[in-house]
Amino acid sequence: MCRAAGEGLGKEDAGRGVFRAASEMVAMWRGLDLPAWEAPYVLRDARLGYLNGYEAALVSGELPEEDVASAAEARWGEDWGRRLEAARGRAGS
Repeated sequence: MCRAAGEGLGKEDAGRGVFRAASEMVAMWRGLDLPAWEAPYVLRDARLGYLNGYEAALVSGELPEEDVASAAEARWGEDWGRRLEAARGRAGS
């Protein structure tokens, strides 16, 4: 159930943020099959883990520079160059 709830988790990161209605959030939490007080935190932690993994992949040095530039632009928009350099600085790259 958690996997289905996390499908497409990073999809919105490449575009504009979308705010969900409370009823939509409750429906998503129910899909996790967790107690109501845990589900929002599980979703948050999964999203943060995804974002940290995305950034780690961009600064790892294992991807072709063209792919890194394309992914960084999709993730951060016009300001991708500065943000990529900041991510590299945090990673010590």
